[in-house]
Amino acid sequence: MMQRRGLPDVSALEAAFKNTLTDDPTLIFAIQQAFFAIHHHEGRLARDQSLDHLLSLLARHVVTRPTSISNDSLRQMHQLKDHLHDNMHLDIGLDELARHSGIDRFRLSRQFKRAFGQSPHAYLVRLRLRTARTLLAMGNEPAKVASLVGFSDQSYMDRWFQRAYRLSPAAYQRQKHRQEP
Repeated sequence: MMQRRGLPDVSALEAAFKNTLTDDPTLIFAIQQAFFAIHHHEGRLARDQSLDHLLSLLARHVVTRPTSISNDSLRQMHQLKDHLHDNMHLDIGLDELARHSGIDRFRLSRQFKRAFGQSPHAYLVRLRLRTARTLLAMGNEPAKVASLVGFSDQSYMDRWFQRAYRLSPAAYQRQKHRQEP
């Protein structure tokens, strides 16, 4: 994994970090997010991205890289975005996206974020939520909607929906039906 990030073999490092990192709240939060993603059985994409984000934060203390994005990279990112739209109902991981695009998962995450302002996982969750809202407004049952858009179950969709919209999918659906003439 270190070689894919352009870092030397860990055994060759004499001192991994210039300073202790215990006072870095962003790093602490990233460690917590990675732990929760792994131990709370988040989808593969959430787990992959939280671990990659953690590695990115750690890597900043070891090496810096240029941040330009080419037209080819932008085209690849739009193809990945289309792939997420076509397969939002699946449990997609970064390794699958890397195979699909032909670029390693670390560069993929950075380039996707540069192109769209958010990670592939954040984009996928928002896509699922937008699609769920549309399906709920059409009168579909929340359990069916959760399955159609790729949430592992209705309660998982409920949690994301609450986080994003501050109401449950059922409450959203009731609200939409009251607004209809």
